[in-house]
Amino acid sequence: MSMSIISWTSYAHAPNEAFFEFFESNNELLIKAEFPWTIREVLLAARPQLKNAQTKEDMTAGLLSYLQEHLELRNAQNQQILIKSIKAAPNTNGHSHGSVYMLLLGKNQWISSIKNTCMFEAYSDQTNFHSIEVANASTLKFVTNKERATYTIKTNLAESVTEQRSKTYILIGLAILFCLIILVLWAKRKGSLALL
Repeated sequence: MSMSIISWTSYAHAPNEAFFEFFESNNELLIKAEFPWTIREVLLAARPQLKNAQTKEDMTAGLLSYLQEHLELRNAQNQQILIKSIKAAPNTNGHSHGSVYMLLLGKNQWISSIKNTCMFEAYSDQTNFHSIEVANASTLKFVTNKERATYTIKTNLAESVTEQRSKTYILIGLAILFCLIILVLWAKRKGSLALL
């Protein structure tokens, strides 16, 4: 499955908005993270030692450390999923009002919860937009903010169309059976079993 465009505009113009698009590629889970231009200020405030950083690689390593503290992902067994690597990605929106990074999480595994407090220390109204698009599952979109920093994903099983139809048929069958039972009880009460 390839990465898709997030339906909400994600060009990170607002200084208090960041975008996180989860997707899979070659059976690995990745995040495209797009930050506004203010991420540098947030990073320098959180990691003052980065003011003396000599290279872009030093800043990127500082960002990775920051993200590992502020972006907590849990799998179905409630174990933390660590960000394995980070690299700057090309800004495909044609102009640069922020920074785009690709985060590698490793082998694709189900995420059961996401706690995202990125940039909360800078803005009381910070909003982090998320989109999760993986094979055999519906696209999931949600927001984290100071009022709700953690999002729990309810199910980890993507249902196929056949499974959904099977459940529908079972429910219809149960409804018909329930109606027949009610009809028999009603007829028995009325004393006219001749209808059956």
